[in-house]
Amino acid sequence: MSQFLNKRIPALAAIMYVVLVFILVLQAQWVLGIPALLFMAFVLLVIGVIIANSPLIIRHIEAKPEQLGWTRMVVCMAALAFLLHEDMVSTHWLTDKIWQGNDNHSFMYWLYKIPLLPIAELRNSYIGLLALKIVTALSLLAAMLGFKTRFTLPLATILYLIVGGLHREYTHNFHTGLLPFYLLTILCFTPCADGLSVDKWLKNKKDKEGEATPLLTNSTATNSYSYAVFACWLFWALAYFFFGMSKFYQAGLDWWTASNLKWISINDSLTLMAYDFNIAPKLVNMPDTFFTLLGIGGVYGEAIMILVIFSAFARKILPLVIVGLHLGIWLLQEIMFIDALILPAMFISFPYMATKFGWINSKEKEEQQTITTTTVLEKSEPVVSKKGFLLIKGIIVFIPLMMLVTWYGKIEYYPLNGWSIYSFKVKATNSKYYKVMAYKANGDSLRISPGRMIGALTEGRGFNRLKGIHNSRASAEYQERSVTYLHDCVKAYNSSATEKNKIIKLDVQVWKWAYNKQPDNYAGNVYGNFIFDTNTDLIAKQLQVIKQNPTAEAYLNLGNLYYKAALYQDVLKTVQKSLAIKKTAMGFNSQCAAYIQLKEYNLAIKSCKKAIQMDASYQLAKNNLKWAERELAQNKK
Repeated sequence: MSQFLNKRIPALAAIMYVVLVFILVLQAQWVLGIPALLFMAFVLLVIGVIIANSPLIIRHIEAKPEQLGWTRMVVCMAALAFLLHEDMVSTHWLTDKIWQGNDNHSFMYWLYKIPLLPIAELRNSYIGLLALKIVTALSLLAAMLGFKTRFTLPLATILYLIVGGLHREYTHNFHTGLLPFYLLTILCFTPCADGLSVDKWLKNKKDKEGEATPLLTNSTATNSYSYAVFACWLFWALAYFFFGMSKFYQAGLDWWTASNLKWISINDSLTLMAYDFNIAPKLVNMPDTFFTLLGIGGVYGEAIMILVIFSAFARKILPLVIVGLHLGIWLLQEIMFIDALILPAMFISFPYMATKFGWINSKEKEEQQTITTTTVLEKSEPVVSKKGFLLIKGIIVFIPLMMLVTWYGKIEYYPLNGWSIYSFKVKATNSKYYKVMAYKANGDSLRISPGRMIGALTEGRGFNRLKGIHNSRASAEYQERSVTYLHDCVKAYNSSATEKNKIIKLDVQVWKWAYNKQPDNYAGNVYGNFIFDTNTDLIAKQLQVIKQNPTAEAYLNLGNLYYKAALYQDVLKTVQKSLAIKKTAMGFNSQCAAYIQLKEYNLAIKSCKKAIQMDASYQLAKNNLKWAERELAQNKK
């Protein structure tokens, strides 16, 4: 009877864990605030301590050094694949107006303040960013191979953190590429170089007796590998568990309704990402049951991932479910989670795989298993100290608490994350999205996205910047930032294009598709657009003119070009330089027009009056004065 119960304790603990936290999620919707958070934290703390000290939970893992080494290789491979897949270096095209570093939304804000650390200057340097990416990639490769692991793994973790921070400073705290960072951090505190590493191979080679270092040393060391592997599995499983729970917690228990899933998949697909499959819109006539099943499979597929830390059977099935889930996201929503497709390989049993493919024959495996603890203790000291072992156990206790606090508090402070993705519910039956048409010098036109002009903005990370263009309620600063964003994108694209293929104009269109009422009217209709005349070459040439001959007229001409490009703050700065050289009616009129666009109507009126005082026949200044006075009167109402 006792053996029967012992075998089923992990499964029973898993069921209790899922049911308890699910109940707490429901409770949190009614009992909000610190008491609910403290209660959930206490429960998770108790469960974490029980897990960390229960041989019945850990024993079923029985990880060898090779399994932990395999985990290290997979995690580093996922981080390296994400690093190479993302074009972080292209952020150097984005100007300081797009940069969010002063908003204190990540640890990068404090990193910039460290004296003698050139991180702030690095973000605008192509050579610097490229060098950072190369060094990070080499560090990850070395850590993956297990070469000088105690140095290369922490170095790769720190550099990977900085690369991700620089990338997110221009976009938002996105989830892709984040899981590898946390897993790298966990591995830094484990003996992950004891198996499948160059370090291990070199150590064995230096063995004077010519004998390989034993796989196991003592019970403490043996358990340390199991606990270390378990810590990585725990974090991965909890991340997906909280992804799933956030949908219930923030959107309700019916998050998976057909209307919600249809809107999410269609809207993401129509918003041009890095890919252009357009599969989801073509499925608009599918029955609601199809989208409901997609939603149920997605949310429960994430939530039940917690079972992998308790069940060997779950570890064979559920990682494949996650791979299938992300392949579906890639095809329907056109978002590539390349790291998420690689990380499930952590759950592959390396000893089994090695035997299966002949890397270790069955005879060698039997010889390794016959090594007794007594024999091992005579040959070597424990590979992990008691302090190191307790540290790994402490990580296991800390992980659920840290993730609970960030999830419950919806904390988005890079690298902290609220583990909330698509945690909303939409009842709309229409899709509103942006379509950007680019017109080239040779007369050709094409649909393009910011991510195809600046690689760092793939996966739809750039479209939030376009909201200020069509939003009349947005501040002048936000609107100007949106236009600057387009200017940066075009500049990046044209830098590598021939003269005939350079973009001379963008048409930013807002489309709406009532797919439930008009399913056959594929993609819908335009109901708003914004024409952006790039003037990129003209501005560059005028800057060269000013460099050679900085006259008041030259600055005014540059101000006019900035005005056409809707860069109104730059207009004011340029006109101010012109007026400092020579005060002219045209200069004050240009200043007036820029102030009107920035909704500074009182300042606009003053500038127009100065222009008229200098030239009473200046009709354009008189028209601008009436415009400013009319806008001021309407705003007062």
